[in-house]
Amino acid sequence: MHSQAYTYTGQWSPDATSIASGDGAGAIKIWNPANSALISSIQATAGMSDTNCQVTSLRWTPDGSQIVAAIGDSYLDGSSESNTCQGRLVLLDASTGAVVATSQVSAFSKSANAVRVHPDGDRFVWVTDRGPILWCPSCDAPNYSEKYMFDYDKTRLMLDLSPDGTRVAMVDTHKDSSFKPKILYLKSTPTSFEFGSDDYASEDYAGAGFTSSGVAFSNDGTRVAVLDNGANFGTRYLRLFSGHIGLKVPFSTDMATCTIFSSTLSSNGNIHAHLKI
Repeated sequence: MHSQAYTYTGQWSPDATSIASGDGAGAIKIWNPANSALISSIQATAGMSDTNCQVTSLRWTPDGSQIVAAIGDSYLDGSSESNTCQGRLVLLDASTGAVVATSQVSAFSKSANAVRVHPDGDRFVWVTDRGPILWCPSCDAPNYSEKYMFDYDKTRLMLDLSPDGTRVAMVDTHKDSSFKPKILYLKSTPTSFEFGSDDYASEDYAGAGFTSSGVAFSNDGTRVAVLDNGANFGTRYLRLFSGHIGLKVPFSTDMATCTIFSSTLSSNGNIHAHLKI
């Protein structure tokens, strides 16, 4: 287990033979799910001069050879915003733990709330509390693009990437938020990979803002699931969106006071799995 540290994130390897998890001490541990044995431990924050750096999100690359970790200052454990850790990504060799590449730090935020891998395995989308970022370590310069969206202290953005790598679904999980879920569009050009100028002709879904705690595309990319913890953490709902059309489904009574932190859609896009605390 992760000793004396919060475990923030985890994911199965592409071949389903191992699980990687990341914690508040900056460590990534790879486990054998068959016997719960620890295969290896990687200190993703090794060599960083920042303090209180944590692995807030991670993903395997499609071939399973590398793990990309979002490094940032997470407040889930009650840590102070005075921490010096700056948001960035670290790309690691999954077998040796060696650092393959490190992104530049975010210019605007200490946070690194979520990371997703593009289907080509070479590009990574991540999000801070100020907006989304694209990073392509193998691309010619410029290989990093940060979009500043919010000059507001009460944002905690989360995102998911569509299976075809063309769209980003983004929500704000802060309890005081009135931000509606948005779909952003990625644009690739021969000389750079960045957010195109038309990104923010975004789709504001109909209805009032609500307190989200997670977002996920269906496997076919046609629907988006958003977890709604309700105004001031009232009645919990699952919202399923297809374009501008949203379906609002209340959770069962026994979950009415639970805070739900993550969401996935099954392969057929019809069944929603959730975790609750």
